[in-house]
Amino acid sequence: MKYNSDYLVTPMSYPISMDANLASGKWQTLKNIYKQQRRWSYGVENFAYIMFNFSKNKMIRFKEKLRIFLINIDGYWSLATNPILIFLLGWMPVLLGGREFNSTMLSFNLPYITRNIMIITMLNLVLSYMIAVSLMPAMPERKRHKRIYHILQWLLVPLTITVFGAIPALEAQTRLMLGKYMGFWVTPKHREDN
Repeated sequence: MKYNSDYLVTPMSYPISMDANLASGKWQTLKNIYKQQRRWSYGVENFAYIMFNFSKNKMIRFKEKLRIFLINIDGYWSLATNPILIFLLGWMPVLLGGREFNSTMLSFNLPYITRNIMIITMLNLVLSYMIAVSLMPAMPERKRHKRIYHILQWLLVPLTITVFGAIPALEAQTRLMLGKYMGFWVTPKHREDN
């Protein structure tokens, strides 16, 4: 807003490190991950600020406003809804469509269409896994058994993206809609010595 969208970002290749969410126990760690995702999803509150200031700023081109609008709306909407929609859309129409819908060609083909979409999605997930593994440093011999956990994490992505992505995002956005403001939750830190 300050520069009327006339700015330049120069990427810098620089090593960084981040804190991993780790509590004293596994269940508390999972609870903290959920709370952290909910806090990040609460960032949708900035969307209203951006759109309000876009409406007042005539110096920013419409094309740029539209681009930023679409990026923001897609990011917040898709995080909260896509995993749930993917889960529901395959079988909900068949169950809720009634006799008329179930006798249509679409009803017959819907499971096949959904299967093909899921295959494409899973291929993208496998590709992401392959890229991630190729970027990781080699695993020491004494920790080779942990590779099973690494593969399991990737196989559980459809479940974890729903539990730790869509549900916290829906909760955060619903809280914002109902005026139940969350405030800022600081992720507790716990050190584990190896």
